[in-house]
Amino acid sequence: MQKITLMTLVFCLSAIVVHAQNLPINISYFGENALHPGLKIGVEYGLWEKDKTKNRWLFNRNDKIGPEVKTKQLFVAGNLGFYNHANNHTGVFLIPEIGYRRTKHRKGSFLETSLGLGYLQRIYNIDTYEAGSTEPFKGGQSQFLTTFSVGFGRNLSFRRDLPLSWYVKPTVMLAMPQAHTAVPNAALDIGVRFTL
Repeated sequence: MQKITLMTLVFCLSAIVVHAQNLPINISYFGENALHPGLKIGVEYGLWEKDKTKNRWLFNRNDKIGPEVKTKQLFVAGNLGFYNHANNHTGVFLIPEIGYRRTKHRKGSFLETSLGLGYLQRIYNIDTYEAGSTEPFKGGQSQFLTTFSVGFGRNLSFRRDLPLSWYVKPTVMLAMPQAHTAVPNAALDIGVRFTL
């Protein structure tokens, strides 16, 4: 089962890289509970985008720095990643997400939120025993995974003409079933987004 899961994830990563010619690619440190290190790679596709311009009225700022321009964007993303919880398990996940981002043009700062529904494969790093057996084996568990994140960052293409953004996204994960229930967990996602 673990070999099939690994082959499926490698195939999905290959498909992401091949089809991501003009799409933003995300690469980030993904720390489960912020401390258990991992890596997340993904690609984004914009569904809807709208610019909104608003005149600044306070202290003649509109004449000095121009009107306030914001971009609102709805996007979908496909993410593939892993993390390693030492002396416990390694988690490999595939998470499609839908998100909303609002970017201020003057400095390129943005706020975003996203919701993901996906798959998590836990591979235990310790020997597991079957009832009535003395032979250890490497066990695992398949889980349904939901994520909710709120992030912030800066898009450098507005001030420096670089097709690059950095972001920080605290994330809440809910994996189920685990011990016949759903277990909430936290993660920290710190990364960059760029276009090839």
